[in-house]
Amino acid sequence: MNEKQKRELADKLKHILAGRKISQLAEESGVSRSYLSRYVSKSRDTAPTPEILKKIAEVNNEEGTYEDLMIKVGYWEEDSLKKIARKRKWLLDSNKSEESPEMYENFLKERFQHQEMVPVYNFEDELIWKGPNYKKKKFNFTSEKNVYFSSDLASEAKYAVEVNNNKMKNIGFISGDILLVKTIDDELPASGSTVLAIIKQENGIERTVKKYYRLDNGKVHLDPSDKSKSIYDESDIKIAGVVITMRRDLEV
Repeated sequence: MNEKQKRELADKLKHILAGRKISQLAEESGVSRSYLSRYVSKSRDTAPTPEILKKIAEVNNEEGTYEDLMIKVGYWEEDSLKKIARKRKWLLDSNKSEESPEMYENFLKERFQHQEMVPVYNFEDELIWKGPNYKKKKFNFTSEKNVYFSSDLASEAKYAVEVNNNKMKNIGFISGDILLVKTIDDELPASGSTVLAIIKQENGIERTVKKYYRLDNGKVHLDPSDKSKSIYDESDIKIAGVVITMRRDLEV
């Protein structure tokens, strides 16, 4: 969680406590006192699981507590949820369907419970290009943005990267796209992988996203190629990560 999310979660928990001791909330919810205390004091970075949030919400009598908690820690996006619900209501009204908008919104909530929040960094951020040792040293670094991916995919990844221009549209990525990235440390990516690549050039380095193909004799082909070169010595290429999937948000 970023600082804003930690602060909003702590404020919400204090509201739920309503003067009670944390030990009382722990007993009623089945969540340990020390675990709750770290969120109230904003000293824990990892978001509680949806299951934990549901337990906390169930001891509170106010309607919408669970939804509010899920939004505050970043599992659900309030604006997107409302847009989709409004669009669905319009479709249902137009088609005179018996299905209610509430049923569809509940479906969305169930779907989001099987997703996991991932930190998002800007494409230019040094953190994603410096390698695993640098990332370990920056253990206290937190992103200002988080998005959700399916739990199966998110479990393979460490972070996501936001594309900030249209220079990579020839590989299918445009400004605003979110790339889910898996670090590979010192191992080589599989041939055909989409990678975050650092390319040594005569006048410096280029950081980009390319398709990676290993050739014979220690050579690498990067696609799409630029106007001057597509074949490189393997020693001139450093792989910062492998793109697992991409997310593109569309207006609803």
